[in-house]
Amino acid sequence: MKTKTDSAINPGVFLVLILSSIPLGLHYAYPNTTWFSNPVMMALIIGIFYTNIFPSHIVERFKAGTNYVSGRFLHMAIILYGFQLDLHDVYEVGLSGFLIVTLVMFTTLLLAKLIGKRVFGVDDDLAILTASGTAICGAAAVLAIAPIVKSPPHKNTIAVSIVILLGSLGMLLYPLFYRLDLIHLDASQIGLFVGATLHGVSHVVAAGTAIGEEALRSAVMVKMVRVLWMFPFMIVLSIWVARKETESKALFSRAPWFALGFVLAIFANSFLDIPLFIQKVTHHLESALMVTAIMGLGMQTYVREVRSAGHTCFLLALSLFVWTIVSSYGLTKLFCY
Repeated sequence: MKTKTDSAINPGVFLVLILSSIPLGLHYAYPNTTWFSNPVMMALIIGIFYTNIFPSHIVERFKAGTNYVSGRFLHMAIILYGFQLDLHDVYEVGLSGFLIVTLVMFTTLLLAKLIGKRVFGVDDDLAILTASGTAICGAAAVLAIAPIVKSPPHKNTIAVSIVILLGSLGMLLYPLFYRLDLIHLDASQIGLFVGATLHGVSHVVAAGTAIGEEALRSAVMVKMVRVLWMFPFMIVLSIWVARKETESKALFSRAPWFALGFVLAIFANSFLDIPLFIQKVTHHLESALMVTAIMGLGMQTYVREVRSAGHTCFLLALSLFVWTIVSSYGLTKLFCY
């Protein structure tokens, strides 16, 4: 039996699914075309375009569905993302690689806390989102952290847009600088450097592929170690945020329960013999759900809200990115020779 809630949600969900088919279809039809290589960014742009072009009464009509998609679909995508991670990668990276990744990640998060509001005037929520996207795993980390800090859609959009933009810039420049011999690292070292600094998994894979097979293997393993830190960070952040609240059930309301599914998926992929077909299905389904969730996010975002804080957040994100580059390069040269 259809309820009033279903009647409010269904039209918006249907609209998001239709619009999401555009970037997904272009991506799968033209996978090697630069313009269509990042369906997440395409979805975000289309979603924002929809919200800011169409009349407000139309946007409001589908709002319940877009809110639902950006929440529930995102949680499902994060859970399925766990099937791409393997705990054995920690051993493959080695102690020095693990320590470099961990040190750079934690110092980046700390730096964002220290300079976000004091230097750039970026509020704590947006600084945390930006730092998690820079330090851990790009847009996926931003969207995993967003429900914990309960940030509004426009802040999520700002953080997602900026980490995708900077990650894409690094993805293009790293191979170029390496070919021009401007980055004095060997194939294994450059892989560690790429995996420790670029924002999203897709950025790491693209840059590693352009550099070489050995660099790609090292970069992906290092990146997976960074992503594995997402669950502990979500738990610690939940406790920290709840501690500042007065409600007795604050921790329960802040707890990222979908993170439990994320962890179970990691353990399943690490210790169970999952057929290759199932792995491919979960990967494509995770990508589709993430793109759909990002579309829903864009459809809740107004340009005027982004404009108010976007430039200061960009400067913060750029500063954090520069820090990851400098610290990762120095530690790689020092400990991985």
